[in-house]
Amino acid sequence: MNSAKNILPSPIQLIHQASAHHFSGSITFHHASVPPLRLVCKLGRIIWATGGMHRFRRWQRLSKAFLPSLTDEVSKLYSPMPSPLWEYQLLMLLLQQNCISRDCASNLLYACLQEVLFEITQLYPDIQHVELERSSEYKAVESLIFPSLEKVIAPVHQSWQGWRGAGLATVSPNAAPLLVNPVAIREQTSPKTYQNLVALLRGQASLRELAQVLQQNLLTLSHRLHDYEQQDLLAFQEVPDCSPPWGQAESLPSMLDNSDAPLVYCIDDVAHICESLGRIVEDQGYRFASTQDSVSALHEIIEKKPDLIFVDLVMPIMSGYEVCTQIRRIAAFQETPVIILTGNDGVIDRVRSKLVGATEFTSKPVLSEQIIPLLKKYLPLSASRELATSHS
Repeated sequence: MNSAKNILPSPIQLIHQASAHHFSGSITFHHASVPPLRLVCKLGRIIWATGGMHRFRRWQRLSKAFLPSLTDEVSKLYSPMPSPLWEYQLLMLLLQQNCISRDCASNLLYACLQEVLFEITQLYPDIQHVELERSSEYKAVESLIFPSLEKVIAPVHQSWQGWRGAGLATVSPNAAPLLVNPVAIREQTSPKTYQNLVALLRGQASLRELAQVLQQNLLTLSHRLHDYEQQDLLAFQEVPDCSPPWGQAESLPSMLDNSDAPLVYCIDDVAHICESLGRIVEDQGYRFASTQDSVSALHEIIEKKPDLIFVDLVMPIMSGYEVCTQIRRIAAFQETPVIILTGNDGVIDRVRSKLVGATEFTSKPVLSEQIIPLLKKYLPLSASRELATSHS
């Protein structure tokens, strides 16, 4: 197609043309600074959308939102032949294996179509050219659903109007807010709000990711943060996509074997402590995740929703007491067991740990005979899983 901007059809016009001509193939939008965005069509209906700034981050985020039982596993699964339909093929595979419901898969599909079409709409003035490629291969692709054009286009139009009306036309939902003037922020907010902002606005999580983690409306959150940007308190910056998972995962059945196990999370600035604890935890049949950054820990806890948390007492920037206090301020984690790890097994430390909401207090070094009873006390496994781990 001609690359002259003034004669490029709009994305909506192209979608309607594809529908009218029962087009099977791909419509690819090329932009100078963004990876190509692609709409995949079968007989005139869009069945999938992919590409853009955050193809793989988008998949991970949407799978966490719509496939919660597979949160940690699904992002690592892969199909043998990477293609524009990689995520779609994986979605169909999960559906065929009865790992997810059709409703969950359909909801994820609609959300993905709307996000990609929103990104195309926002970039449209600077789209260099559009490539239409017919492919009979797409006619044979099994259809999850035939999405209604109105159900895809209307929400995107409404979202874009709201986004532009809020003065965000030049702000990508894939941009990550970064605090650049924390001193001024501290003066304008409460201590609790300030701590949350410092923990979350580190230029690593996109607006879409923050909205999902905080369970807030994307437009409302972005508009509020845009106000901070206008005051030069924060800046929006690009955050790279995560690496594609080709070939770095196990097969589908083995990845799903552990999907229902409780998640144990560790916050300790010493790497070998996390590694030692991880080995003990995973040997007992549980899932494990950790961080050595106490400041980013709160964001990851909100995202991962662990069932048991270990926190080192002495860490730079934020101590275990401060981390525990922050955790207990979040309603969803007020009952989650939090165990303090420390090399100082003193009465004062034990009392103070209780005051900030810690559930238990255990000393270092991390030993199996100390950790395993705590795991069994707070995270009982199913009988079948416990039998399996006892024979491993």
